[in-house]
Amino acid sequence: MFQRISIAAVAMMLTASVANAATVPLQPIPDAFARLGHSCGGIRQQIIAEGFDANANVTGYVFAVTRCSGSGKGARVTTYSTWVAVTWNLSGIVIDEATRVPSPDPSIAGAYHSGSLVGGANYPTCNNTTPYDNAFTCVSVPVGDSTGTYSVQTSLYIVNQAACTASDTTYCTYRGILTTP
Repeated sequence: MFQRISIAAVAMMLTASVANAATVPLQPIPDAFARLGHSCGGIRQQIIAEGFDANANVTGYVFAVTRCSGSGKGARVTTYSTWVAVTWNLSGIVIDEATRVPSPDPSIAGAYHSGSLVGGANYPTCNNTTPYDNAFTCVSVPVGDSTGTYSVQTSLYIVNQAACTASDTTYCTYRGILTTP
């Protein structure tokens, strides 16, 4: 519930910053189960907006992950995850996915740790007040298209900043947002 409110708050901040602009959330990949081969209590998808391609479509990545618990004494948790390069249209709908994408450098998500701080050059706007705050949102630097009409950003909702990483998103959520006129 709080996550939805925070994402909505980020969308409202973005909308307020661009006159008469609308925000469009980038949609998750529809075939995450087929890509992972497992779904243990659901699949989480982290959506990271990167920019635009030559056809003015939005580009970025989706990190899909599910964790399966074993049974019995000493059971281990097995994690299944994959990175997918994705292209979205200007309505936020997935129109292309690259197959067999190697895992990109986790820094594409823009989050890094300095002590217990999350943020960095790609996420300069965070609404936390100390390095020990939890449950806050950061917004990435917007990337505009070649015409200056559209821009994409990624919001990062954090529930435990010391444990949030791009490859282990148990404690944070990435959501790509397209701003349109």
